[in-house]
Amino acid sequence: MNNAPITPAGAPVATPSTNPPDSRPDLPEVGMRAASSGAPSERQPTPYVSPPLAQVFLPLAAGYFLSYLFRNINATIFRDLVTDLGLQASALGLLTGAYLFVFAAAQMPVGLLLDRYGPRAVNAGLFLVAGLGALGFALGQTVTQLLLARALIGFGVAAGLMAAMQSFTLWFPISRLATLNGFLMALGGLGAMAATAPAEAVLRLTDWRGLFFGLAVLSVLVSAAVWVFVPRREVEAANQVSVGRLLAGLWSVLSNGGFWRITALACTTLGPAIALQGLWIGPWMRDVLGLDRTDAAQAMFGLTVALTIGFLLWGKLADSLAARGIPMILTYTAACATSGLMLALLAAGVTHGAIVLWAIYILTITSAVLGYPLLAQRFPPALTGRVNASLNMSTFVAAFIAQTAIGPVLDHYALPGGGYEARGYTTAFTVVVICQALAVLILLPAVRAELRVRRVAAARG
Repeated sequence: MNNAPITPAGAPVATPSTNPPDSRPDLPEVGMRAASSGAPSERQPTPYVSPPLAQVFLPLAAGYFLSYLFRNINATIFRDLVTDLGLQASALGLLTGAYLFVFAAAQMPVGLLLDRYGPRAVNAGLFLVAGLGALGFALGQTVTQLLLARALIGFGVAAGLMAAMQSFTLWFPISRLATLNGFLMALGGLGAMAATAPAEAVLRLTDWRGLFFGLAVLSVLVSAAVWVFVPRREVEAANQVSVGRLLAGLWSVLSNGGFWRITALACTTLGPAIALQGLWIGPWMRDVLGLDRTDAAQAMFGLTVALTIGFLLWGKLADSLAARGIPMILTYTAACATSGLMLALLAAGVTHGAIVLWAIYILTITSAVLGYPLLAQRFPPALTGRVNASLNMSTFVAAFIAQTAIGPVLDHYALPGGGYEARGYTTAFTVVVICQALAVLILLPAVRAELRVRRVAAARG
């Protein structure tokens, strides 16, 4: 592995309109060399005129909205699944984690496909697979059938985030990426919000099977919207690159030590949070706070509001702070560390104001998405799909591990009448906090190095 330190990158400078969207005049030259060391030479696409923002953003954001809804829906329907299928916590975690496992496993091949064929074709095709999975979940009669259906859903939405981010990279200047990514994530937050109280309201009109029939229809509509409205862009360079050279480019990402130092903090921050919000916060509210189904759904709705605000906040805030001389990597590290502090308080058994602590936790874990623009500053655009895929895969591997590991821990603390002891949640949360603290310590030298470079530059005037 290349253990060279992360090359400090300055605040992004607005890209002049005369530059093609794929050029990176604001990417530090040293950072580009360090990031692309060992990567094969790949021609860059020729200049294009950027299409209207809404034409690119809205269809792709609709897909990401739906993927977040799929990801979090089990936190609302878990009682129905337990009642209908008689699941224990470990089985429920496995059923929910099937989405995460396949999603994570798909990231590398999907990243290669995106770099070779472009985001429009790949994303539109995969959402048809998601629709098939949702239909299978609605019709499933056994745990095995539901597992397979959930896996299809995970595969079908696997390009939702990467396709959108790659499209932004292809069509718009890098100085807008953090903000665009933030708005994209906010739409994902709205999808998570739709999986709480709104989904609970739908369940008063139908059952969970009817809900998934509706999600199957929405998946097909998203596929059609991406295919019809997102403009096609020829990626001439990638279409002429062999699979071997694509894999060599992937290795240049995975062998870069700076990539892993940034990724480790994203994994330990956002990965467990995906597992917690996607399933385990709901049972925690029932077992520790004693909330009923309706009150828990309303509280979860509030947390998804915090999620949406966080996704809107961090990209714009990081860009604004960077313009004032505060590097994005410092914002990223400090905010992620704050989320760990909130979870540590919950692990310690603090229940007074617990919903507020959860809201701050959810608000700050969203800062982990700053990992994407941080890495975009350090790698050439020809590697965009593979960089995003690698970060995404790592994050969802962490989410899958957390999702499936928490269940057996809670089973050890199962109560005779149903539910779990508070000590089970304390044990699981404490492990998450320790892992996140280690990731912060790993990244701190890079933060200090960037601050030192800025101080020297400022002293030289």
